[in-house]
Amino acid sequence: MTSQRAHDLHGPAIEVTDLVKVYRTGKTATTALGGVSFAVDRGEIFGLLGPNGSGKTTTVRILVTLLEKTLGVVRVGGFDTDRQPGQVRQVIGYAGQSIGVDDDLTHDQAWKRAAELLDAFSLTEVAGQRAGRLSGGAIAAASRA
Repeated sequence: MTSQRAHDLHGPAIEVTDLVKVYRTGKTATTALGGVSFAVDRGEIFGLLGPNGSGKTTTVRILVTLLEKTLGVVRVGGFDTDRQPGQVRQVIGYAGQSIGVDDDLTHDQAWKRAAELLDAFSLTEVAGQRAGRLSGGAIAAASRA
């Protein structure tokens, strides 16, 4: 096992301990998550339920490394979402509530993520081409990205 892929294959698929997310706007702070903890075993079906505004989407965005947490420990597939976001993205899939731009990403973060996806799916050399002119394989890769 290489150091990049070295993780606990027998531990929980997801571990969340004392997760806190605080949004700050000027002098105002809004706590979206106030110390959430849970674990999901490998092979377990897990539902994250709650009323609107309870932090479900925020929690999932942190799990898939689209949003940084304020405090706490989050591991997916044994990988720490802060220190090993690339490895987390290799072991998890995510289809958000809507298609389009993620409201939580800054412009710089969106460009960085786009570059990561182009590289991960070997699409860097066709990045400037119109989608209609891509090969079938490149279109399939782009749809997976």
